Amino acid sequence: MVEHLAPNPYNGMKPYVLTDGMTGSQAFHDGNWFALYGDDINATIDLDTVMKIKKLTMNWLEAERSWIYLPEKLMVATSVDGIDWQTSTILTEIDIAAVSNDPIKTLVIDLQQSQARWVNIYARNKGKHPIYPDGKCWLFIDELRVE
Repeated sequence: MVEHLAPNPYNGMKPYVLTDGMTGSQAFHDGNWFALYGDDINATIDLDTVMKIKKLTMNWLEAERSWIYLPEKLMVATSVDGIDWQTSTILTEIDIAAVSNDPIKTLVIDLQQSQARWVNIYARNKGKHPIYPDGKCWLFIDELRVE
């Protein structure tokens, strides 16, 4: 479940683009990215039952010439009941950028064998474009994998 739906040109009109097994490429019009313009990403994965989870993997795209930026802040939280949440990870834009020099940043979040049914990913968008004040920044995320 996501708070905002991605504009169609980037998700290939697939409602489950974040978990469809198809990874987005640097050619971000490939229909395999979940993208939001100026909005934060708030996505929750329901695993249907409480289980032990080890890690969460996700991809972020950074292509500043195309106004695609990394999140200012990324938070990952887990919950057994969907009410009480335990924040397991908080990363900054600098942390995410340091993962790789490649435009696609693959993050592997250690969930330390947590017991959970729900996993929430919140990514704060920069909002206004840093150079063009009338524009906004894009966030591109793909393929959330819980193991």
